[in-house]
Amino acid sequence: MAARLEAALKAALPRARILRRPPASVDADFYRMVHAPLLLTAAGSFAVSAAAAAFGREVWTPAAQNLNFPHLGQRSPERLADNWRTYAYEMEEMAGLDG
Repeated sequence: MAARLEAALKAALPRARILRRPPASVDADFYRMVHAPLLLTAAGSFAVSAAAAAFGREVWTPAAQNLNFPHLGQRSPERLADNWRTYAYEMEEMAGLDG
């Protein structure tokens, strides 16, 4: 899954620099997410908690009825805050994220 995501990011943003860092603690990951200038998440309570706490320039989360259970339905993409928007997704791409 990580290789597919990285390939898609490289295709969409060919000039972007993608950094892979060694695994850190959960707290360090959460801190980095909250302080990231751009935060793009999948579904899940960890991701949405970081998105809600984030103060970066852009925050993107799936346009799901319930971010813990994205298979229960989607919403129309919307702006949730000045810096927070949701995006449309395909459920096949979210496989394994909700159990």
